Parts: sequence; structure tokens; C-alpha cells
Amino acid sequence: MHDNVNAEEVDAIVKAIRAEPDWNTKVLDEHILKKYKEEAASQHASKASIEAAFSKLTATAIAVAAKFSQQTLKLPVRHDGFQTTIHHKFNCIGGGGR
Repeated sequence: MHDNVNAEEVDAIVKAIRAEPDWNTKVLDEHILKKYKEEAASQHASKASIEAAFSKLTATAIAVAAKFSQQTLKLPVRHDGFQTTIHHKFNCIGGGGR
């Protein structure tokens, strides 16, 4: 891990977020993600650890979305009241044929 990243902090953040229902869609919502990061900071996690944890969580959430790429992914309602729906076939990157 990079300088100032505390592996124990990263693991604790990841564990706490994964305990949340629908965490994999919530971390893709910029407003919820901001709240999660603020909560981690309020518990004195370093900025580097917070960024590392949420980078890991976001990558996992995207991988989960790609796994279910033929399904519709409904993201949480945005602050303006609209719900975003994505129906997209994800292309795998770097792992074999297309």
C-alpha cells in the first residue's frame, strides 16, 4: 500500500461498508459515498486510508455490476429525485476475447 495508508484502517472501513445493505450500489452514488467518507474521517481514519478503502470498494462494486451485466442496475435515487437506471453490457478489459 502507499505511504500513510494504514492496512488495518482500510480493512475496518471495507468491513463496515460491506456490512451495509446494497453497499455495492451505494458506493457508486456520489452523495452516499461522500457521507461514508465523512463518517470514516470522523472516526480519525487517515485520508490516504479512506481513499484506498473506497477505491477498493468501488472497484469491487463495478466488478459486481459487470458480473450481472445483462441485468438492469438501478442506482439509488439522486438528490434531485430522479432515479438512474443503467442497462448496459459491460466489456471485459484485458482478460481474453471480446
